[in-house]
Amino acid sequence: MSGKRWDPLSTERERAWASVTILGDRRPYRLEILVSSEVRETKDPLDLDFKPYRRSKKWGRRISERIVDYLKNKKKNSIFDDFRAF
Repeated sequence: MSGKRWDPLSTERERAWASVTILGDRRPYRLEILVSSEVRETKDPLDLDFKPYRRSKKWGRRISERIVDYLKNKKKNSIFDDFRAF
């Protein structure tokens, strides 16, 4: 997913983030994806206090589809296959 970077001094009231966890050490991988958005209660750009707003399963599915497509197109030498934790 591409998008603009979040500017902490902007007046936008909502921001979102995604956490992607790859479970398992070989194919087929299992993915755990959490997409959450937060909302600022004031329009003051200096107020950096955000409250949890909602979780999006739709964006989680979109991110999951893009990762799966990437892995299907990269039979070897993907960043996932080359990573070793130990």
